[in-house]
Amino acid sequence: MHPRPNFKTDLSSILDLARAINPAQYERTRNHINGDVTFLSPYVTHGILDLTELKDIALEKTSPEKAAKFISELEWREYFQRVWQAKGDEIFEDLRFPQSGVESEKLPQFLEQKNSGIQAVDDALSALLETGYMHNHARMWLAALVCNMAHFNWKNPALWLHYHLLDGDPASNMLSWQWVAGSSRNKIYVMNQKNMNTFSGSKEISWLSVTYEEIEDLSVPSHLKEEEDFKPDLSHMESLQKGTEIKEGESIQLLSIYSLDPRKVDPNKRPILLMEPETFKKRPISKKRLEFILALTKNIANLEVLYAAAAELPEHATYCHTEHPTTENWPGEKKSRAWLHPTVHGYFKSFSQYKRAL
Repeated sequence: MHPRPNFKTDLSSILDLARAINPAQYERTRNHINGDVTFLSPYVTHGILDLTELKDIALEKTSPEKAAKFISELEWREYFQRVWQAKGDEIFEDLRFPQSGVESEKLPQFLEQKNSGIQAVDDALSALLETGYMHNHARMWLAALVCNMAHFNWKNPALWLHYHLLDGDPASNMLSWQWVAGSSRNKIYVMNQKNMNTFSGSKEISWLSVTYEEIEDLSVPSHLKEEEDFKPDLSHMESLQKGTEIKEGESIQLLSIYSLDPRKVDPNKRPILLMEPETFKKRPISKKRLEFILALTKNIANLEVLYAAAAELPEHATYCHTEHPTTENWPGEKKSRAWLHPTVHGYFKSFSQYKRAL
């Protein structure tokens, strides 16, 4: 059974969850669907917890050797951010190689219908639609099924997953799909039923109960190739505030959905969460995700939400914000994010190449 976490949104509960991490247990069980994962990703995505803070917590609990795998996963997250920072919108297209074997640019219907015929995948889809969470290993299985077995292009399915995930980070999500589909490296990822049984605790026998050698010539069930257009519902975005009065000479701290840590809000500045409509047209989010974001903003005193383009902000105020690929066009002072490795940046073709530079 895929876990169905209930994500808290108050800062105290979030910090308690961060302090409860067990790096050694995480290393042993993280690949198992019901393993000791942290459930911290939604808070990292939205900037409430940063990677340096989690690394420090891990090293307070155990030795660098026992915390190494946990820290490596934090570095994967930073690596994806550095690729996005260096490549910009190129991460939303095939980054290095054209995806091979593509038969459809649309969306497979089985995502919404949850009828892949594989229990571990269908349960993960059910949990996603109920809670906004999907275990990382299940995300890999899903992407492999969609891209490398049903032969859909990765882009629309990746946007669909981003739409539903509470932790939907464009860099981690898009680049993970590319890693599976082989467009960011020169090989693809596949799995069989034995692999899924091992890590999901299932004893299922399915159409994927084959050897790895047999996967290349495998005929998948025909309904997995049934397609539809990706037409996300964006009606919930219309409830956001379209304008707010900004007075001459005001000092304003602009926040994005990726920088919602109340501890980093300057009490001497007026906090405004700026959500640009064009950004959410390109990478839409679900009603559940929007409600989660708005609940997180309750931790920030006097925060206002503004659903408008940065270009519409009046020039008679002063602004600051935390740098991020989505805030490149924002006015005012740019403050750096907290990086695990602040001096190592730019584009690296692989995580291993990035690691060698650390």
